[in-house]
Order: sequence, then structure tokens, then C-alpha cells
Amino acid sequence: MILLTSMLRRLPHLTHEEFVAYHRGHHAPLFASTEAARKYVRRYTVEHPRSAAPHGLLAPSSFDAIVRMGFDSHADLVQMFISPSYLRRVRPDEPRFFDRATSEFFLSEEFIALDRDAPVAPLEITVPALSSPASSQPTKRLDPLRWDPPKPAPADASPISGLRLFNLSGFGAEDVVVCPDGQAVTGLADGRIIALDPDTGAETTLADTGGRPLGIELHPDGGLVVCDSARGLLHVDAAGRVVTLVSKYAGKPLLFTNNAAVGRDGTIYFSDSSQRFGPTDWLGDVLEHRPTGRLFRYTPDGALELLADQLAFANGVALAPDESFVVVAQTSAYDLQRISLTGPRQGIRDRFGDPLPGFPDNISTGQDGNLWVNLVTPRVPMLDFLLPRHPRWRKLLWELPDRLRPQVEKPIHVRAYRPDGSVVHDLTTTHPAFGNATGARQTGQHVWLGSIHHATLARFDLPTSTP
Repeated sequence: MILLTSMLRRLPHLTHEEFVAYHRGHHAPLFASTEAARKYVRRYTVEHPRSAAPHGLLAPSSFDAIVRMGFDSHADLVQMFISPSYLRRVRPDEPRFFDRATSEFFLSEEFIALDRDAPVAPLEITVPALSSPASSQPTKRLDPLRWDPPKPAPADASPISGLRLFNLSGFGAEDVVVCPDGQAVTGLADGRIIALDPDTGAETTLADTGGRPLGIELHPDGGLVVCDSARGLLHVDAAGRVVTLVSKYAGKPLLFTNNAAVGRDGTIYFSDSSQRFGPTDWLGDVLEHRPTGRLFRYTPDGALELLADQLAFANGVALAPDESFVVVAQTSAYDLQRISLTGPRQGIRDRFGDPLPGFPDNISTGQDGNLWVNLVTPRVPMLDFLLPRHPRWRKLLWELPDRLRPQVEKPIHVRAYRPDGSVVHDLTTTHPAFGNATGARQTGQHVWLGSIHHATLARFDLPTSTP
């Protein structure tokens, strides 16, 4: 059970006895009588500390009331406090007896160690391993920004056909690129860069970045360009040597190097998803929705240029076939941004295509001249509901453990766009052993897929017809 505990302090002009009388006689019954409380609240208790404990064992409490509300899920908690009956009847009554500014509120998960009214069951005791203070990091505090999500454009997806899975020796193949010899190259969570022969299933280790490789591209002069979330922008040569190209900007380390596209002359365009949240707490950037993502350009002479900032979780990057513009995904804004690189519109940034029905991840330019985009998961209705509302609800959501947050669907959803922003293919399917595809690469008659959530690559047949 999820518990919301409120530790209340009375208004200065009230005595403790007046506070208790109002709380017990009016406010608590008012809350309990609402339709929302009867529907969403499992348990509701109100406690008023005594002014002095028996025999002076404990010091008097500095709070005038402790209120505990139990909920079956985070969804019930949120629905309770956005319900009309709470907002219209209960919320206006709160400032009449307690001081919100000096009161405290926190979420917890109930664990019953002893209940004399419950059946006694054998108790197994295990001692968990505790991390040292030096290795533990406090959770960042959110400062959410209100935002109205755009409605997605109508779409009619077609089924994917010919899906085939390829098992790997490691987990987390976030992106995939196909070499001229047909081998599929990907990076794994353990830091290895591997090449897979699709005909034999044989796997070769090409390098180990010592970090967390995500986006991966072929370099026109040979070797690989790797976006490593821990180390920055890297180059891996044919011998497996790893060279750091970019790890800082303006003297500060890049926090989340994510995806890249490489021009014919070796110019690299790459994303830095967030300046506040890294790979282990990326959800904070989505919930906060205070865009700090960036798109950079790294030229063959070693110059680094900021092309775009204030991106909402900058993610996938792809170049137009003629390299007249670059597209970057804004994962938490459900859209693709185009930055013109040539002509009279040079430097202008605008939306590429229509608002998306899900979270875009990696992007790549296919051999067919289209831009292939992964939608890693559909939109989460509760998140869209909370984004334009008071930031406190997203702060509460951030406090919950992962298993109590909204669980996302796991389809495979890929789109291909013409350079003019119109949709060529909108393809989807589900598979029990593969989902939430994060990278797509069209080569010949196939489209390869990677997923950060699996120890497999996938491949499906390129549709023969287009709309």
C-alpha cells in the first residue's frame, strides 16, 4: 500500500485544542464524506499527538496532527487529489486550520512488521548489502514546468511482417548500424561494441568503450562513431582503439551523449539529452519537462558548435539525404525538430512532421532516402493529464519507486518519413520476446531494430508498397 503522510502544524491564532476540535469535528468527516475518498482511499487515519508523553518518556511533538492516507496505487492517489469533490469541497477548507508552508508531506510504502490482529506467518530475515555513503547519490529534486501536450495527428499503422530475432551475448543493444559486408553492429550495456553475422549468428567483439555505448554510426573515413553516455562522443578504429572526440562543452562534462549522424565529409551531429539528468535517472527529465537538451556539430578539424539548445530530451539525430538539414528527436515533447543547414533558411529551427503519438527515440537515414524513427513507447495518458497541471503531482510521481509508477506498453513502432516530412511507412507489431525498439536502420530489403531493454536485435522485411 502507498501511504501519503501529512504532518500538520496549526495556524498561529489557533490553540492546539481548537485545531484538534476543528480537525476531528469538521475537516476529517468532510474529507471522508467525499465521493473520491470513498472510491480511491483505502485507509484514512488522523492522529493528534499528546502535549506530553506519559512519565516524560518523549518530548512533545512539534506537529499538531499526523494524517495517513493509504492507496492501492499511485493512480488512485493522483485521482483523489485532482477529483472535483476534493478540489471544490476539501481543498478550500484546509487553509482555515493548518499552515501548509510549515507542514510536511511525504510518500512511503507500507511494510507491516507486526500486526497482532493478522495471522502469524513465518518470517525470513535477510540482511541486504548496503552501499557505502561514498557511492550513494541523493535523488535530484524536481522543478517541473507546466506544459500542454499537442494532440497527435491521426494515423493508421500497418503490421510489420517477417520479424526475426537474433540473440546476443549481452543486454541493451540500444542502436544498430549495418556494415557494407552485412554485419550488424551494436553497443551493449557492458561497454562492448559487437558485430553480428546474420547468416551464421556468429558474434565478434570489436571494442570495449569502458562506458555505456548508445548511438552508433559508420564514419566515412573508416571505423565507428559512438555516443557513449558515460564518456561522450567517441571514435573506434578498425583495430578497436577508442579515442574520445568530445567529452565537455564550455568546460563542463557532457552528461548524456545519446545519438549521432555523420555527414559525407566526416562532420558529426550529436545529441546531449539533458544537462540535469543522466542515463540512470532520465525519467526525471521527462517528468520535469524543463528542456535542457542540446544538439552539437563536431567538424573534422576538431571544432565544436552548439546548433540547438532547450530541447526536450534531445535524442535521435539524422541528416537529410542531401544534408540540407538535420533532424533531432525531442523525446518528451513528442516531436522532431528540423534545423536547416544550407540555403536561405540556414539556422532556422522548426517542427519536422506532425506531433507524434509516442516518445521518439533514435533516428537514422535509410538507404531508401527516408528518415526512420523509433517510437519507443506510446504516450502515457496519466503523464499527458499531469503535464499541464500543478507540478506537485509530478513531484509525487517522482518520489514513487519504479514498480509503482505507470507501466508503459511494449509494442514495436517504427515510422519512415520522406524529406518533406510526410509519412511513408507507419509500422507496428508486438512480440513476446522483443519490444520498445529504440533504434532502426533500413538497409536493402530489411529494417534492423535495436532495443535497450533486450539481449537481442530484430529485423523485419521492408514493405514493398508505399502510400
